[in-house]
Amino acid sequence: MTKVVANFNDRLNEALEKRGMRPVDLVNKVDIPEATISQYRSGYAKPKYERVVRIADALNVNLLWLMGGDVPMEKNSRPVKIKKIEVVNAAGEKAYEIALDGTGHAIVPNPSDLEKMQDLYNRYANALPQIQEAIDRLLGSTQ
Repeated sequence: MTKVVANFNDRLNEALEKRGMRPVDLVNKVDIPEATISQYRSGYAKPKYERVVRIADALNVNLLWLMGGDVPMEKNSRPVKIKKIEVVNAAGEKAYEIALDGTGHAIVPNPSDLEKMQDLYNRYANALPQIQEAIDRLLGSTQ
């Protein structure tokens, strides 16, 4: 699991500073009241997950980093490699883990999301090389 090394409010303030963004700019991007953002920044209140996702997107930072995780601030600064690990617990249920390549950290997804993740993987697994090739062409980085 990702080790927590900072508080959400510290990371939020750091991201605002590094992005040169004022709290009011964030308010306009995420449609969260200014008083609520102020409470998040002071540590008085903690946002629900859905709001953390919106804030991370608006600040263009790694969601795990914003939540205080020991991961890089920048989105996609390291490749993410999904490694399926099947674990059968005492109830006979399967559990999965998403390993972050090269970090030694892992995320355990919500069980209700597992079926959706598997479906997406199955639908797009064969297209991945073509998608990567198209991205490389667009970025001018084909080798």
